Amino acid sequence: MVMSRVLGQPSQANTYIIILASSEQGVDLAITTGTHRFYVYFPSGAGRTVRAFWASVGTAPAGQAINLRVNRNGSSMATFSIAAAANTSGRSAQNTRLTSGDYFTVDITQVGSTTVGRDLVVAMDLESS
Repeated sequence: MVMSRVLGQPSQANTYIIILASSEQGVDLAITTGTHRFYVYFPSGAGRTVRAFWASVGTAPAGQAINLRVNRNGSSMATFSIAAAANTSGRSAQNTRLTSGDYFTVDITQVGSTTVGRDLVVAMDLESS
């Protein structure tokens, strides 16, 4: 997993889409506990609010869903799935305030059975206030 460190462009006023993690392109996903950390730092100590997480894959899983867990500072914050034969998850709604120095990791707890998913991207909506 590669963790992103770049803020995206605003998707709406004061809202950013941030890529938390992406898998190596063209390689089957594997069950893994995320070890790469994505740290958030804000100017002047101002916090931000996570509004949602979601994920997509280039190759849909078959047989079983892809199950994901996003952890904040080592504790589970959100779990969500990409259903078998689907390429995107639903949005995992959040309303969690972050502070500068918080970090995220992503765990993959299931990858599909008949066909393993590929080309995973995990993203979040982050709102400044």
